[in-house]
Amino acid sequence: RGIDSTDESIYNFNLTSINPSGKTFKKIFALRDIKGFGALDTDNYFWIWGERANGKIHYKPEILSNYEKFDENSIFVNSKDFVLKGLDNRYYRTYGDISIKDLGLQDNSALSISIYDFNGKELVVYVDKNMQLKTINSDELITCKDKDFNNCSLNILGE
Repeated sequence: RGIDSTDESIYNFNLTSINPSGKTFKKIFALRDIKGFGALDTDNYFWIWGERANGKIHYKPEILSNYEKFDENSIFVNSKDFVLKGLDNRYYRTYGDISIKDLGLQDNSALSISIYDFNGKELVVYVDKNMQLKTINSDELITCKDKDFNNCSLNILGE
């Protein structure tokens, strides 16, 4: 969908201003599984527009938080939401329409963070600065499971 347009087949080859409020975006991100976008402005505020996980569509960029600023080098794109590291060294997840919540991650040096909503649970895995895979609320995603969710053993050498 274009800015200010509900037409999904619109093509515009002319440069279009994304943000009519006059803010300049220094980084723009696209979600993987929905037509949603996010951008960090020059003051380190995060903006969202397009499709949201709850189905709502924003035709213009809307600021995520007027009080929280984010680290431009720690914005992680997931399927339907973003994970953002605040300048307060806390990690936040976008959710719903235009909301954020603290993930409770104590390690402020995560190199990558993924979130999964599975069977009504929020599962979070991350890679720390030592390149180790960790979780913050369940070991479910780092435990070997077969296609039927039964425990299995890791046999990476094929022995």
